[in-house]
Amino acid sequence: MDDMAIGFVLYNPSVKVLDRIRICILNGYKVYVFDNTPETTFFRDELKQDENVNYYTLDVNVGLGVSISMITVNAFYDKFTYLLFFDQDTVFNLDTLLFITSFYKKNLENLESCVAVSFQEDKFYTVVKPVELVINSGSLFFLDELKSIGWHDMSYFVDGVDYKFCLDASIKGRNIYKVGNVPGFDHSSEQDDVDYIVAGHKFRIRRYPIFRVKDYIKSLIRLCIVSIANFKLSFFLKFFKQLCVYVIIQLVSRILKLER
Repeated sequence: MDDMAIGFVLYNPSVKVLDRIRICILNGYKVYVFDNTPETTFFRDELKQDENVNYYTLDVNVGLGVSISMITVNAFYDKFTYLLFFDQDTVFNLDTLLFITSFYKKNLENLESCVAVSFQEDKFYTVVKPVELVINSGSLFFLDELKSIGWHDMSYFVDGVDYKFCLDASIKGRNIYKVGNVPGFDHSSEQDDVDYIVAGHKFRIRRYPIFRVKDYIKSLIRLCIVSIANFKLSFFLKFFKQLCVYVIIQLVSRILKLER
């Protein structure tokens, strides 16, 4: 593909991600990879052999904000118009890539002031009205517009990177769209959620380590402050609600019985 690249950020990934990267390579896509586990040489050895992969790493884990900025900036200066980003644990196949490529080529004229389109497994069938919050994984970034809002905020380590991008887009008057019912797309099956029992009912919850809980809380508080400072009340309400729900879930996950 001449105008769309595909990007990944790796951190202690499963080898399954290599199969998905190879799908991209074998079907003519340029791939940008930032590896945050430089002490592990396996992925470096596998990926640096291919001329269709631009592989980056540093001596430390620099976090998602820096990593995704690195690959989008480099794709932009390599003259790509779009970059499709996937988390390492998001499942997709060739049908997914063909759907996304076909969709944006047919709908460019309808994507006014668009900085990103989020492709997901949710049951949406067409481009919906601009949405406020999406996640990075499955998002097609319009690189020229992304540059105009200052790329992703590198001061966020992991949590809050995608939400800050959405907030910055709104502040700068850019739109984000969401499309669902994407074939082959699965953001759930390789997640680390586990089953908890509540009053005899099973719920899937992910219990994060304390350092991630602290990072999330700090990031959401920052986002609340930035939202208020820029008169984005709807964002503030969403972030505050998300913060409250997250804290409750993490507390509950440390109390409830974990199903084995």
